[in-house]
Amino acid sequence: MYGTANVVLIPEPTVPHTFLNTIYVYKEDYEKGRLSKQILDHELTHAKQKHSLDVLFIELLRVVFWFNPIFYLYKRAIQINHEFLADDSVISKTKDTVSYQKLLISSIFPSYKTSLASSFNYSLTKKRFNMMMKEYSFLSVATKKIVMIPILL
Repeated sequence: MYGTANVVLIPEPTVPHTFLNTIYVYKEDYEKGRLSKQILDHELTHAKQKHSLDVLFIELLRVVFWFNPIFYLYKRAIQINHEFLADDSVISKTKDTVSYQKLLISSIFPSYKTSLASSFNYSLTKKRFNMMMKEYSFLSVATKKIVMIPILL
């Protein structure tokens, strides 16, 4: 257990990832303490916020509406948003954006290869770094919300 999530130790090298309320990690990394608390917190956020359910739902829509390419774009946008949310959760706890970014960079080039597990890519990592460094003022957030009201009506 880590927080409220189950932890499954995988004997083969793999990057940490989450499905439903379970965090999957490489057994050797976990037992030798090579997994950062920040990485585990990132994965725990995915579990707590039930990001797997969002992905399963959009996958179901992709099956039903296989002919509509918009659902492929929705899935990508949802996954990026999930990463932003998990990153924000970790940064709000640690308050150290730079060390978290360094940790992500070191995770981009693991010492082992993965075939099916999710992994980092340059474009997504760059977007995540940009989001981490953005500062939102109350005025800009309030303005965006007010502008959205007529659009939604």
